[in-house]
Amino acid sequence: MICQKHINILDFLFYKIGKQACDFSLQIQKKDGMFSKRKKYTDIGFEKNMWWLEKVNARSILTNEIVLDLDKGKNQTTQEFIAEIVKSFKKYNLNYYKYYIFNSNSGLHIHIFENKLFYMTEQERKAFRLHLIKLFNADPLKCSEKTMIALEYAKHWKSGKIKEFLYGNINEVK
Repeated sequence: MICQKHINILDFLFYKIGKQACDFSLQIQKKDGMFSKRKKYTDIGFEKNMWWLEKVNARSILTNEIVLDLDKGKNQTTQEFIAEIVKSFKKYNLNYYKYYIFNSNSGLHIHIFENKLFYMTEQERKAFRLHLIKLFNADPLKCSEKTMIALEYAKHWKSGKIKEFLYGNINEVK
């Protein structure tokens, strides 16, 4: 059931990844371009507001998260692209980060989690994210934790495509 996956991933992000140190925003985004007001996880997640949890399909980036939004090459399979990313992680000595890869609307979202971001100012976090984003030639709009991204295991508001787990070194999200 999609709703249970929403609850599981939201709880996982808040308790295990965010260490209860960062509240994040949730939103319902519709194909017609209508977006709900943002609500904090603590406002709907603690009480398990099922109406919201069944419909929510977007969240903000966590304080300790870097999101690389990448498009694969036209003649490249998803598995080849993931292998290239993993190779790049090793090349740049990033393979010690906790991360997972999900499909996105038209490419891949790589979610990287680094707890030292908790101890940085917002501007320092943005600069840290931008460094990795530029290294991978990813979407620079994903450098701020105010940015909304598709929620894991939810339907994307434009395509209706479900954001599914593809690869990573965090077993709890599978």
